[in-house]
Amino acid sequence: MQVEYVRITDLIGRPAVSQAQAAQNRASGRWPQMAQPAQRGLIPIGRTTFYQLIKSGRIPKPTKIGRVSVWRLSEVRAGIDGLE
Repeated sequence: MQVEYVRITDLIGRPAVSQAQAAQNRASGRWPQMAQPAQRGLIPIGRTTFYQLIKSGRIPKPTKIGRVSVWRLSEVRAGIDGLE
């Protein structure tokens, strides 16, 4: 069985970035530097709330692969089921 890992943007989504915001980001060296549509996540909560759930132990801590934090999708789903 293959283990599926997800990143935080897959879990909580990300806001849209307009052309104007992307241009400002390019000028100042910030990211994201390209316009992108909003991405809807698996869990409709914010980043701070998500990390509070990790701190309280309701959602497992991430695994580091290089510099990237990832979560096992099966463990996150089990944690979400426990929240409901």
